[in-house]
Amino acid sequence: MACKKPNHFAKVCRSKPKAANVRQVEENEFSDEDIFSIKSNKKVPTATIQLDDHPVSCIVDTGASVNILTKGTFTKLKKKPVLRPSSTAIFGYNSDQRLTVLGCFTTTIKHRQKNTTVKFFVVDGNSSSSNLLSGDPSEKLGLIKYLNQVNVPTDLYSGFGKIKDQKIKLHIDDQVPPKAQAHKRIPYHTRKDVEREIKRLEEADIIESVEGPKPWVSPIVIVPKKTGGVRLCVDMQEANKPIKRERHPMPIKDDIIHDLNGAKFFSRIDLQQAFHPLELDEDSRFITTFSTHIGLRRFKRLMFGVNAAPEMFQ
Repeated sequence: MACKKPNHFAKVCRSKPKAANVRQVEENEFSDEDIFSIKSNKKVPTATIQLDDHPVSCIVDTGASVNILTKGTFTKLKKKPVLRPSSTAIFGYNSDQRLTVLGCFTTTIKHRQKNTTVKFFVVDGNSSSSNLLSGDPSEKLGLIKYLNQVNVPTDLYSGFGKIKDQKIKLHIDDQVPPKAQAHKRIPYHTRKDVEREIKRLEEADIIESVEGPKPWVSPIVIVPKKTGGVRLCVDMQEANKPIKRERHPMPIKDDIIHDLNGAKFFSRIDLQQAFHPLELDEDSRFITTFSTHIGLRRFKRLMFGVNAAPEMFQ
Protein backbone atom coordinates (compact mmCIF):
# COMPACT_ATOMS: atom_id res chain seq x y z
CA MET A 1 0.00 0.00 0.00
CA ALA A 2 1.44 3.34 -1.03
CA CYS A 3 0.92 6.03 1.58
CA LYS A 4 0.57 9.72 0.82
CA LYS A 5 1.87 12.24 3.32
CA PRO A 6 -1.20 14.02 4.75
CA ASN A 7 -1.65 17.73 5.31
CA HIS A 8 -1.20 17.86 9.06
CA PHE A 9 1.35 16.19 11.27
CA ALA A 10 2.28 16.10 14.91
CA LYS A 11 5.62 15.56 16.53
CA VAL A 12 6.14 13.51 19.64
CA CYS A 13 8.85 14.40 22.11
CA ARG A 14 9.75 12.09 24.96
CA SER A 15 10.76 13.77 28.17
CA LYS A 16 10.40 13.70 31.90
CA PRO A 17 7.07 15.11 33.18
CA LYS A 18 6.90 18.90 33.23
CA ALA A 19 5.16 21.20 35.67
CA ALA A 20 1.44 21.60 35.07
CA ASN A 21 1.75 25.33 34.37
CA VAL A 22 4.28 24.85 31.54
CA ARG A 23 2.50 25.77 28.31
CA GLN A 24 5.39 25.41 25.88
CA VAL A 25 8.14 22.81 25.75
CA GLU A 26 11.34 23.75 24.03
CA GLU A 27 12.48 21.34 21.29
CA ASN A 28 16.00 21.01 22.64
CA GLU A 29 14.70 19.65 25.93
CA PHE A 30 13.88 16.29 24.33
CA SER A 31 16.17 13.46 23.30
CA ASP A 32 14.08 12.27 20.40
CA GLU A 33 11.02 13.11 18.35
CA ASP A 34 8.67 11.36 15.95
CA ILE A 35 6.54 12.70 13.12
CA PHE A 36 3.09 11.27 12.49
CA SER A 37 -0.24 12.22 10.97
CA ILE A 38 -3.29 12.84 13.11
CA LYS A 39 -5.59 14.78 10.81
CA SER A 40 -5.96 15.20 7.08
CA ASN A 41 -8.40 16.73 4.64
CA LYS A 42 -7.07 14.54 1.85
CA LYS A 43 -7.90 10.93 1.17
CA VAL A 44 -5.30 8.82 2.94
CA PRO A 45 -4.84 5.05 3.29
CA THR A 46 -6.94 3.60 6.10
CA ALA A 47 -7.46 0.14 7.54
CA THR A 48 -9.85 -1.41 10.02
CA ILE A 49 -8.18 -3.40 12.78
CA GLN A 50 -9.61 -5.44 15.64
CA LEU A 51 -8.76 -4.04 19.07
CA ASP A 52 -10.14 -6.36 21.75
CA ASP A 53 -12.73 -7.60 19.22
CA HIS A 54 -13.78 -4.01 18.52
CA PRO A 55 -13.33 -2.70 14.94
CA VAL A 56 -11.23 0.45 14.84
CA SER A 57 -10.56 2.49 11.69
CA CYS A 58 -7.02 3.92 11.54
CA ILE A 59 -4.92 6.00 9.20
CA VAL A 60 -1.94 3.97 8.00
CA ASP A 61 1.16 6.18 8.11
CA THR A 62 4.53 4.67 7.21
CA GLY A 63 6.31 7.73 8.55
CA ALA A 64 4.85 7.36 12.03
CA SER A 65 6.56 5.75 14.98
CA VAL A 66 3.68 6.04 17.50
CA ASN A 67 0.08 4.84 17.49
CA ILE A 68 -2.83 7.11 18.38
CA LEU A 69 -6.43 6.60 19.55
CA THR A 70 -8.82 9.46 20.13
CA LYS A 71 -10.82 9.74 23.34
CA GLY A 72 -14.01 9.17 21.35
CA THR A 73 -12.74 5.87 19.99
CA PHE A 74 -11.37 4.77 23.36
CA THR A 75 -14.71 5.29 25.13
CA LYS A 76 -16.45 3.03 22.61
CA LEU A 77 -14.23 0.05 23.38
CA LYS A 78 -16.12 -2.81 24.99
CA LYS A 79 -13.17 -3.78 27.17
CA LYS A 80 -11.38 -0.60 28.09
CA PRO A 81 -7.68 -1.12 28.88
CA VAL A 82 -6.24 0.58 31.94
CA LEU A 83 -4.58 3.85 30.96
CA ARG A 84 -1.13 4.54 32.31
CA PRO A 85 0.22 8.06 32.76
CA SER A 86 2.39 9.24 29.87
CA SER A 87 5.23 11.74 29.84
CA THR A 88 5.10 12.06 26.05
CA ALA A 89 4.46 15.58 24.76
CA ILE A 90 2.58 15.83 21.46
CA PHE A 91 2.43 18.99 19.38
CA GLY A 92 0.80 19.92 16.12
CA TYR A 93 3.28 20.25 13.28
CA ASN A 94 4.93 23.68 13.29
CA SER A 95 2.82 24.61 16.32
CA ASP A 96 3.50 25.29 19.98
CA GLN A 97 0.05 24.12 21.05
CA ARG A 98 0.35 20.90 23.02
CA LEU A 99 -2.19 18.15 22.40
CA THR A 100 -3.76 16.59 25.46
CA VAL A 101 -2.49 13.06 26.08
CA LEU A 102 -4.87 11.22 28.42
CA GLY A 103 -2.60 8.22 28.84
CA CYS A 104 -1.27 5.14 27.08
CA PHE A 105 -1.84 1.39 27.08
CA THR A 106 -0.40 -1.71 25.43
CA THR A 107 -2.64 -4.24 23.73
CA THR A 108 -2.84 -6.81 20.93
CA ILE A 109 -4.45 -5.84 17.64
CA LYS A 110 -5.50 -8.10 14.78
CA HIS A 111 -6.09 -7.84 11.07
CA ARG A 112 -7.35 -10.92 9.27
CA GLN A 113 -5.04 -13.78 10.28
CA LYS A 114 -2.24 -11.66 11.73
CA ASN A 115 -1.78 -9.97 15.08
CA THR A 116 0.82 -7.87 16.87
CA THR A 117 1.30 -6.03 20.15
CA VAL A 118 1.32 -2.23 20.06
CA LYS A 119 1.35 0.73 22.39
CA PHE A 120 -1.40 3.30 21.89
CA PHE A 121 -1.50 6.91 23.09
CA VAL A 122 -4.99 8.25 23.81
CA VAL A 123 -5.44 11.91 22.92
CA ASP A 124 -8.37 14.23 23.47
CA GLY A 125 -10.69 14.17 20.48
CA ASN A 126 -13.86 12.59 19.16
CA SER A 127 -13.11 11.98 15.47
CA SER A 128 -12.38 8.34 14.66
CA SER A 129 -10.58 9.53 11.49
CA SER A 130 -7.73 10.75 13.68
CA ASN A 131 -6.78 7.26 14.89
CA LEU A 132 -3.30 6.45 13.69
CA LEU A 133 -1.42 3.19 13.07
CA SER A 134 2.30 3.58 12.55
CA GLY A 135 4.49 1.84 10.02
CA ASP A 136 5.93 -0.96 12.18
CA PRO A 137 2.63 -2.62 13.26
CA SER A 138 1.16 -1.94 9.81
CA GLU A 139 3.93 -4.00 8.28
CA LYS A 140 3.53 -6.80 10.83
CA LEU A 141 -0.21 -6.96 10.09
CA GLY A 142 0.48 -7.16 6.35
CA LEU A 143 -1.14 -3.81 5.60
CA ILE A 144 2.02 -2.46 3.95
CA LYS A 145 5.26 -3.84 2.63
CA TYR A 146 8.54 -1.95 2.60
CA LEU A 147 10.54 -2.26 -0.59
CA ASN A 148 14.03 -1.06 0.26
CA GLN A 149 15.51 -2.54 -2.90
CA VAL A 150 14.51 -4.35 -6.05
CA ASN A 151 16.03 -7.80 -6.35
CA VAL A 152 16.83 -8.61 -9.98
CA PRO A 153 17.65 -12.22 -10.90
CA THR A 154 21.40 -12.48 -11.29
CA ASP A 155 21.13 -14.21 -14.66
CA LEU A 156 18.74 -11.67 -16.18
CA TYR A 157 21.44 -9.25 -17.34
CA SER A 158 24.55 -11.41 -17.00
CA GLY A 159 26.85 -11.73 -19.99
CA PHE A 160 26.18 -10.24 -23.41
CA GLY A 161 23.35 -12.48 -24.49
CA LYS A 162 22.77 -13.49 -28.07
CA ILE A 163 19.97 -12.81 -30.53
CA LYS A 164 18.32 -16.12 -31.36
CA ASP A 165 18.01 -17.60 -34.84
CA GLN A 166 19.99 -14.86 -36.54
CA LYS A 167 23.57 -14.76 -37.77
CA ILE A 168 25.37 -11.90 -39.45
CA LYS A 169 27.07 -12.72 -42.74
CA LEU A 170 29.79 -10.39 -43.95
CA HIS A 171 29.96 -9.90 -47.72
CA ILE A 172 33.64 -10.42 -48.57
CA ASP A 173 35.22 -9.73 -51.97
CA ASP A 174 37.42 -12.73 -52.82
CA GLN A 175 39.26 -10.66 -55.44
CA VAL A 176 41.06 -8.66 -52.75
CA PRO A 177 44.33 -10.45 -51.88
CA PRO A 178 44.46 -11.49 -48.19
CA LYS A 179 47.03 -9.96 -45.89
CA ALA A 180 48.40 -11.39 -42.66
CA GLN A 181 49.92 -8.45 -40.82
CA ALA A 182 52.84 -8.74 -38.48
CA HIS A 183 52.15 -8.97 -34.77
CA LYS A 184 52.56 -5.68 -32.89
CA ARG A 185 54.36 -6.07 -29.60
CA ILE A 186 52.62 -4.74 -26.54
CA PRO A 187 54.29 -3.44 -23.36
CA TYR A 188 55.19 -6.11 -20.84
CA HIS A 189 53.36 -4.37 -18.00
CA THR A 190 50.04 -4.66 -19.90
CA ARG A 191 50.31 -8.33 -20.85
CA LYS A 192 48.57 -9.65 -17.74
CA ASP A 193 45.69 -7.24 -18.35
CA VAL A 194 45.47 -8.39 -21.97
CA GLU A 195 45.39 -12.03 -20.89
CA ARG A 196 42.59 -11.33 -18.42
CA GLU A 197 40.59 -9.50 -21.10
CA ILE A 198 41.08 -12.35 -23.59
CA LYS A 199 39.95 -14.86 -20.96
CA ARG A 200 36.87 -12.74 -20.19
CA LEU A 201 35.91 -12.53 -23.87
CA GLU A 202 36.39 -16.27 -24.32
CA GLU A 203 34.24 -17.08 -21.30
CA ALA A 204 31.57 -14.73 -22.66
CA ASP A 205 31.57 -16.66 -25.96
CA ILE A 206 32.65 -13.57 -27.92
CA ILE A 207 36.02 -14.78 -29.23
CA GLU A 208 37.57 -18.19 -29.81
CA SER A 209 41.08 -19.57 -30.22
CA VAL A 210 42.28 -20.59 -33.70
CA GLU A 211 45.42 -22.33 -34.97
CA GLY A 212 47.20 -22.90 -38.24
CA PRO A 213 47.81 -20.62 -41.25
CA LYS A 214 45.22 -17.89 -41.68
CA PRO A 215 44.77 -15.67 -44.75
CA TRP A 216 43.77 -12.61 -42.77
CA VAL A 217 45.45 -11.60 -39.51
CA SER A 218 45.17 -8.19 -37.90
CA PRO A 219 47.15 -6.68 -35.00
CA ILE A 220 45.57 -5.51 -31.77
CA VAL A 221 45.68 -2.09 -30.15
CA ILE A 222 45.52 -1.84 -26.37
CA VAL A 223 43.60 1.08 -24.86
CA PRO A 224 43.86 1.52 -21.05
CA LYS A 225 40.55 2.00 -19.21
CA LYS A 226 40.05 4.72 -16.63
CA THR A 227 38.53 2.12 -14.32
CA GLY A 228 41.49 -0.21 -14.68
CA GLY A 229 42.33 -2.98 -17.12
CA VAL A 230 42.48 -2.56 -20.88
CA ARG A 231 40.17 -2.44 -23.86
CA LEU A 232 41.20 -4.83 -26.63
CA CYS A 233 40.76 -3.28 -30.09
CA VAL A 234 41.54 -4.89 -33.44
CA ASP A 235 43.11 -2.78 -36.18
CA MET A 236 40.77 -3.66 -39.05
CA GLN A 237 42.18 -1.14 -41.52
CA GLU A 238 43.44 -3.81 -43.94
CA ALA A 239 40.77 -6.43 -43.17
CA ASN A 240 38.01 -3.94 -43.98
CA LYS A 241 39.13 -3.58 -47.59
CA PRO A 242 37.44 -6.78 -48.87
CA ILE A 243 34.30 -6.32 -46.71
CA LYS A 244 31.43 -4.95 -48.81
CA ARG A 245 29.22 -2.47 -47.03
CA GLU A 246 25.45 -2.86 -47.24
CA ARG A 247 24.91 0.91 -47.47
CA HIS A 248 21.93 0.84 -45.16
CA PRO A 249 20.78 4.45 -44.60
CA MET A 250 21.87 5.73 -41.20
CA PRO A 251 19.74 8.36 -39.44
CA ILE A 252 21.26 11.82 -39.19
CA LYS A 253 20.73 14.45 -36.53
CA ASP A 254 18.07 16.29 -38.52
CA ASP A 255 16.03 13.08 -38.89
CA ILE A 256 16.12 12.43 -35.16
CA ILE A 257 15.13 16.01 -34.30
CA HIS A 258 12.20 15.78 -36.73
CA ASP A 259 11.00 12.51 -35.15
CA LEU A 260 11.22 14.04 -31.68
CA ASN A 261 9.19 17.10 -32.60
CA GLY A 262 6.36 17.54 -30.09
CA ALA A 263 7.71 14.91 -27.67
CA LYS A 264 7.42 15.70 -23.97
CA PHE A 265 9.05 12.70 -22.32
CA PHE A 266 12.46 11.28 -23.17
CA SER A 267 14.43 8.21 -22.11
CA ARG A 268 17.93 7.04 -22.84
CA ILE A 269 19.57 3.63 -22.88
CA ASP A 270 23.27 2.89 -23.15
CA LEU A 271 23.73 -0.06 -25.52
CA GLN A 272 27.18 -0.92 -24.25
CA GLN A 273 29.04 -3.23 -26.67
CA ALA A 274 25.79 -3.54 -28.60
CA PHE A 275 27.36 -5.40 -31.56
CA HIS A 276 28.29 -8.45 -29.47
CA PRO A 277 24.76 -9.93 -29.16
CA LEU A 278 24.83 -10.42 -32.97
CA GLU A 279 26.48 -13.73 -33.84
CA LEU A 280 28.77 -13.92 -36.85
CA ASP A 281 28.22 -16.61 -39.43
CA GLU A 282 30.96 -19.27 -39.31
CA ASP A 283 32.06 -18.41 -42.87
CA SER A 284 32.59 -14.76 -41.92
CA ARG A 285 34.65 -15.20 -38.78
CA PHE A 286 38.03 -15.72 -40.50
CA ILE A 287 38.24 -12.04 -41.49
CA THR A 288 38.30 -11.04 -37.80
CA THR A 289 41.37 -13.11 -36.85
CA PHE A 290 43.86 -11.17 -34.73
CA SER A 291 47.21 -11.95 -33.14
CA THR A 292 48.18 -11.74 -29.48
CA HIS A 293 51.27 -12.74 -27.52
CA ILE A 294 49.43 -15.93 -26.49
CA GLY A 295 48.25 -16.96 -29.96
CA LEU A 296 45.58 -16.24 -32.56
CA ARG A 297 41.96 -15.48 -31.75
CA ARG A 298 38.93 -14.56 -33.83
CA PHE A 299 35.53 -13.08 -33.10
CA LYS A 300 32.37 -15.16 -32.95
CA ARG A 301 30.21 -12.04 -32.66
CA LEU A 302 29.92 -8.82 -34.63
CA MET A 303 32.65 -6.47 -33.44
CA PHE A 304 33.55 -2.82 -33.28
CA GLY A 305 35.92 -1.93 -36.08
CA VAL A 306 34.16 -3.77 -38.91
CA ASN A 307 33.21 -1.09 -41.45
CA ALA A 308 29.75 -2.59 -42.11
CA ALA A 309 28.91 -3.24 -38.43
CA PRO A 310 26.92 -0.01 -37.76
CA GLU A 311 24.83 -0.51 -40.90
CA MET A 312 24.11 -4.16 -40.08
CA PHE A 313 23.24 -3.26 -36.51
CA GLN A 314 20.93 -0.47 -37.69
